[in-house]
Order: sequence, then structure tokens, then C-alpha cells
Amino acid sequence: MKRHFLAITTVLAVTTAGSVHATRYDTYQGLAHSETESGFVSGADLATPAPFDFLLSTAGTMTFSGESSLDSLTLGLFSGTTLLRGWLLTPSSGTDVTTFAMAAGSYSFKALDTVSGPGYYSFASTVSAVPEPDESHLLLAGLAMIGIVARHKLNR
Repeated sequence: MKRHFLAITTVLAVTTAGSVHATRYDTYQGLAHSETESGFVSGADLATPAPFDFLLSTAGTMTFSGESSLDSLTLGLFSGTTLLRGWLLTPSSGTDVTTFAMAAGSYSFKALDTVSGPGYYSFASTVSAVPEPDESHLLLAGLAMIGIVARHKLNR
């Protein structure tokens, strides 16, 4: 994920460096979150930040990473109008990486600050499904419980 994120960030930063026109790159597009999604904003789009909306159909673990060339930018993760998490992205903080559990639902990333001038911010998120026990593991756990109860009754 980190290589993918750095490659996208580098390409977009180089192609928009010194550019006054707006650039917005959004793979979320309000759709179901695939394994890895990313967003990038620079130019005039910094002054009017738009949300990056996505859906999670099942619970999972999300890993977030982000960076910014701006002095300071706060990016938030929202469920509706409720702020769930926030990240302060600065050039000196480097790439901020966080992992946390997420329930199924509708979410969005939004910049909490409005900024102007040259610069960019970018971020990526990866979702992995919460591992569920295999049927054979459940069978073994059930048999172990039956064995414990039977042994307890025999020892009485």
C-alpha cells in the first residue's frame, strides 16, 4: 500500500507542481470501498474542499495514510455529520499511518480546513475484512467444550 500511495502522490505532485489550475483525484467516488482507495487535491480545489464519500458493505480494518505539503491541514473521517477521527497532515509529520476497526456503513473523508496557495494533500485507505473463524475451528472448539464437560462429570 505504501508504495502505491507514494507512487500516486509523487506523480500527481510532480505533474501539478507550480500549476495554478485545480487538480482532484478521487477513486472513492461514493462507491463501495475496494481494497485500496486514494485521494489527491491541489490548486484551486484546496479553497473549496469536497468530501471523498465511500461505502463499507461489511465490517473491516482500515489503514489510513496521508501527507501534505501545506503548513497544516486537518482531514476528518465522518459518518454522516459525526466526526469519527481526524488527522493533522503537515510536511514535517511525514506520512501518517493509522489502523482502526470500522463497521459497515456510509463514510466520507473531508478537509476540516480551507487553505489557499500552492500545495497539495493526499491520502489513501486500505480496507481488509475482519477474519472470521473457519468452520473446522468452530467444530474443534465445540468438541473441546464437550470433552471438558464430559471430563468434569467423570471426575465428580
